[in-house]
Amino acid sequence: MSDTTASVLTLPQTPVPLLVRWFGEPLASPTVFWPRWIFLRGLGLIFFSAFYSLYFQIDGLIGPDGILPAADYLKLVHSAYPLLGFWYVPS
Repeated sequence: MSDTTASVLTLPQTPVPLLVRWFGEPLASPTVFWPRWIFLRGLGLIFFSAFYSLYFQIDGLIGPDGILPAADYLKLVHSAYPLLGFWYVPS
């Protein structure tokens, strides 16, 4: 049997794990470790600051005494658009 015939008859390699397919092979060199580490920590800090500020603002935004009480608003939307109200305001 020649080499070309043997390569055609071989079974395919084992499937690549899902996480490796999505995110790539593990890094062989640590050259991108620190930039990635700094970027992810910075992104985490941005998310933390966004949700931390939301913690103090949520009472004024949501609820019966908020900027726009949802119960009254949804009743008005339903009365204006009886069939399409949920399509326009999916809440």
